[in-house]
Amino acid sequence: MAVDGTSLGIFRNSYDLETFVSNKTHKGHNKLILSAMFDLLNNTYTDAVIQPIKKKDERGALINMLPNVNDKSIIVIDRGYESYNVFAHLENINSNYVMRVKDINSNGILSGFNFLDEEFDELITVNVSNFQKKQYRLLSNYRFSPSIARFDFSDVYNPVCSLTFRVVRFRLNSGKYESIITNLYDDFSFNEIKKLYQMRWGIETSFRQLKYAVGLTNFHTKKKDSIIQEIFARLTLHNFCESIVQNTILFSRTSTHNYKINFTRAVQVCRKYLRFFNTTLINVETLISKYLSIVRENRSFVRNLKTKSFTSFVYRVS
Repeated sequence: MAVDGTSLGIFRNSYDLETFVSNKTHKGHNKLILSAMFDLLNNTYTDAVIQPIKKKDERGALINMLPNVNDKSIIVIDRGYESYNVFAHLENINSNYVMRVKDINSNGILSGFNFLDEEFDELITVNVSNFQKKQYRLLSNYRFSPSIARFDFSDVYNPVCSLTFRVVRFRLNSGKYESIITNLYDDFSFNEIKKLYQMRWGIETSFRQLKYAVGLTNFHTKKKDSIIQEIFARLTLHNFCESIVQNTILFSRTSTHNYKINFTRAVQVCRKYLRFFNTTLINVETLISKYLSIVRENRSFVRNLKTKSFTSFVYRVS
């Protein structure tokens, strides 16, 4: 499982203070934040939390989704969710996780330990508390959690919470380092931890499909409640199309390349099927198996992030 968030531009309404963002160089815009749990093996969304931009809390959204995660799942998380509170909630439900965190030379969790500036694989135990008392500060690797940093597992009855995790630091081809915190121990090697985190990219590509193939960037309403309804409808459509794609059998081809179904064209076919809902008129599997694209392994590109504005309702004219 992978968890991540993405922003969605909605109809401009400066009176909606929860979603409206203004700045000096622009007239302002409105945004919602979609946090989703994604099944990396089946390419389907299993849970989602929608928040207005002014109440953005991706860590809280993850914590709210944790009770619905299968016990045998491994949750792969990016570094924006790094906090002792998230680690404690994951341990509380006995969930396995692999989380990228800020490196040892930054201001993240790992900066407080005396790690060597090289690759390593070490086991660490920290004691976290909401209280500052001398007897607690004497504990090894004591960490105080101030009120501004939420920590739900320290109170007057259980003031100190001990957390044990594995820290894996590896070097990239660029020469930079990445750091991972996980509770997967002896059963997973150093290289297997790296491969597990690399799988997280699946949720990034699914967001692209969700926005541009399924059409999550083009809403058909101005009301926030109706927009939220549309978001869940698009998530459902994505899951429906992906289930059809994964269960469509492709016949072997005499070619040097491997092929997969073109998801964008598959969405178009599935939309027609849902509108007619008649398999005698539209044979879904036969149609989508005609639209294929080449599978190109081990390709990498520079990630160019571009701000996407809200698509005006004028697009309906065309």
